Amino acid sequence: MLSMMRFCSGLFLAIGLLWLAGCFAGPGGPLGRGPSAHSAELTEGLRAFKNAEYEKAKRLLNVVDLRTGSPEREEARWHLARIAERQGSRSEAVQRYVAFLREYPSSRHREEAKGWLVVLRRPPPTGVISAGLVDPGQAGLSNGMRGGMGAGIIVPVSDTGTSIQPATPGNSMGSANQGGNQTDVAKPAAQEPAAAPLRVRAEKPRYALTGSLMTEYLFDQLVTPSPTETLQNRLGEYLNLRWKNLSGPDIRLYFYGMYSHDFLPQANDFYRVYKLFAEWNDLGSLLSFRVGRQPGSGNTLFSRFDGVTLTVRPSPLFSVSVGGGFPVSTFTSDRLGMQTGRRFYEIYATVYDWYHVGGKLYYTQELDQNFSARRAVGFNGYWTRDTVNLSAIMDYDIDFARLNDLSLGADHTWGPVHYSVGAEYRKNPLLDASSARLDPNACGLEAPGTPLGDLGQYPRSAIQSCALKNTADMLEFRGSVSVEFSKVWRGELRYAHLTGTMVNFTTTGGVTTVGQIDRRSDRASLFVSERNGLHLAEMWTLLLLAEPATEYQTFSLYTTLSRSWGERLQGALRFRADQYNYKTINVRTSRLAPGFVLTYTLPSGVSANLETDYAIEGSGVTSDSVQARATLTIPF
Repeated sequence: MLSMMRFCSGLFLAIGLLWLAGCFAGPGGPLGRGPSAHSAELTEGLRAFKNAEYEKAKRLLNVVDLRTGSPEREEARWHLARIAERQGSRSEAVQRYVAFLREYPSSRHREEAKGWLVVLRRPPPTGVISAGLVDPGQAGLSNGMRGGMGAGIIVPVSDTGTSIQPATPGNSMGSANQGGNQTDVAKPAAQEPAAAPLRVRAEKPRYALTGSLMTEYLFDQLVTPSPTETLQNRLGEYLNLRWKNLSGPDIRLYFYGMYSHDFLPQANDFYRVYKLFAEWNDLGSLLSFRVGRQPGSGNTLFSRFDGVTLTVRPSPLFSVSVGGGFPVSTFTSDRLGMQTGRRFYEIYATVYDWYHVGGKLYYTQELDQNFSARRAVGFNGYWTRDTVNLSAIMDYDIDFARLNDLSLGADHTWGPVHYSVGAEYRKNPLLDASSARLDPNACGLEAPGTPLGDLGQYPRSAIQSCALKNTADMLEFRGSVSVEFSKVWRGELRYAHLTGTMVNFTTTGGVTTVGQIDRRSDRASLFVSERNGLHLAEMWTLLLLAEPATEYQTFSLYTTLSRSWGERLQGALRFRADQYNYKTINVRTSRLAPGFVLTYTLPSGVSANLETDYAIEGSGVTSDSVQARATLTIPF
């Protein structure tokens, strides 16, 4: 009891410190930079770009790009695309410009990015290279692409491979000797510095195959009481492939799958296909087509499906997509064969950053053996401006005539402090007529112990009533505040309160019944990290987590010490401590788990990883265990 009081006292003290830091860290406070000031990384990155120090600029801007939700990411991503173009990486520049236009279609750099895409996507003829140094806006490309390719974009090269200087907007292509042995190019304007000589690059292949192969070995064993018992002993192979056509239409093929061989006597081998689809895109018509096993649409339906998606984008700010197919169950082996017992159809319209507004409006329907299991409309969207972001999600089931999910959130960044609040009402699980199968006996639909077959054999009202009995209402409130105290120290505090009912499964005599119990839980976490501030390691992290709930209480501590030895070897020591108190059965357990991680990377990109944890159980109810995982990743 005393240790728990000390833990809570320390947690609330940390909460108070973080809260005070948030109150005083705004503009004018000791930590404030003001909402309009750039971060040090962005400022230095832009200065390095202006001075043509591209590697330094790339390194700094990549740091800004990793800050999800930061308003500075737009400027960082734009300049990363410019760096790729200026360094002569044509394919990378095209990919970055396309991604930039999709993510920021109303950016002030939009027309300039379109101009660069026209220049870079047009393959140069044999014996010529793309200068890539004349801004499209200066060459008249951003205004309807007047004058063909514009001034000074395609530069002929002599057969001898002589280095050349690109033409400037004022002098166009210059003049060429009719003999063809040497090309004269107009000199740059006097007020502009001469550009670095360009070299002729070999013609790139018409396709590219990239991916990685990962081999993983997992071993998990109980070491007490004697004799030991092996829980897991298996070898897994993961293959991730992407094939892309570099000439003509943008055609891509994706594959990601795994195969696992179990060494235990029961030999529980299985394989799973996560992705296997083809995608066609045409930047000119803004049309895309995808067929195969692909990621879900994000409309609160499922993670993956086997089917077809067609997207038409008549404007950079708007697109319409239609799709259909067969959902892939999360609880099956997900082999290549389609699961045709359920199918779905959907249509959704997407808005991309239209006056700072973006999101989706959708309609979807799922059929279970020709029975309408789910028919819903909804949206998920956002509004963002400078340092403020508002988001909302709504899903309404038409068949049940009930709200399935409603979520509201707000984020605000003020100098080094980031605030976030949100609230959500949801059904758990989501409203679906198939939920009647969880416990049909309690609804009086059939004799005890028999499975519920075709839903269509019962009245729709009876199926929906049974599904509602197997569904709970949940209400959650959450908030967080994170503070960048300095370049060394960072802290984050999160709190969530959840209340409502919970679906409870009880098995008696081999028969499972479903009931509902009232539930309330609070979840508070404190995360602190530092970069060599304590001189213990290059990175130290600490996570404290407390979750008192109606039926249980948990307290956890997780900490890591990480460092690198040169550019190839990285390692970390980690330690976790947990305490569980199960109120319903009056059982208390504790667990200590020290471990380590080592990663070695070759210059070719091949990496080997080893991680091990030893769990010490302090209650005597469960056993000590050791788990080891070794992986080898080969990129290509």
